[in-house]
Amino acid sequence: WGMTAMKILFQTSRAISFAPPSVLGIGLPSLYSTMGIHRIAHLLNHGNTPTMTGRLIQINYQQLSLEVGLPDDLFNWNYKQFGHLTTHPWIASCWKFVSENKIKMRSNVSTPPLRRTHDKYLIPWFAQKGINKAEMGRINRCRLFLQVLRISDITNIEGTRIRPEYFSGDPTTTSNLGQQKINWPQQARPSPDDWRSWKRGLTTLRLHHP
Repeated sequence: WGMTAMKILFQTSRAISFAPPSVLGIGLPSLYSTMGIHRIAHLLNHGNTPTMTGRLIQINYQQLSLEVGLPDDLFNWNYKQFGHLTTHPWIASCWKFVSENKIKMRSNVSTPPLRRTHDKYLIPWFAQKGINKAEMGRINRCRLFLQVLRISDITNIEGTRIRPEYFSGDPTTTSNLGQQKINWPQQARPSPDDWRSWKRGLTTLRLHHP
C-alpha cells in the first residue's frame, strides 16, 4: 500500500526500489537496514548499562554464546556459518546484521577461558573439520545437554583421553553438569541419531575414547 500511495508499481524490483537516484534508482530506504541500525544502536546504548534493559541484553548475549558454543566476541564470528545453532531471535538478528555488513563490535561480556595448553572450544573445532550444518546441529544438542564448551571439559587431566561419561552421554554418570555455576540453556535429552553424530564428531579429536 505504501508503494502504491507513492505511485510506484509493486512489481518494481528491489534493486531499483532501494538503489540511490545517482544510479537511476528510486532511493527508498531499506526497512531491513533501518531496523538493523536501530537494533545495533539499542545494543550499544544499553548493552553495558546496569539497567533492567541492559541486564536483559547481557543475559541474552551470554545465553546465545553458550548456545552456539563460541568463544570471545560472538559478533565477530560468521553468522552464516554458525547462526543456525541459535534460538535467540533478537540478539541473533543483531549478530546477523553485524556479520552481513562486516561491522566490528566488542563486548564486555566474558566467555569461559581455555583451561590448558592446546585446549580448544569444541564448536569451532568441529567446524574446522568440515562438519555440515545438519550434523553440527545434532552435535550441538549433545554438547548443550552435557553442558560443555571445550575439549578440556570432556577429557582427563592429561588431555589424552575422552572421559567415558562424555563419550556415551550418560547423564547418570556425567560429573561436569552445572560446572562453574553457569546458567546453561535448557536442552532435552538428544535422540540416538544425535548421539551418533556426537561420537563421530569426537573421533575428529584423535584422542583415546571408550
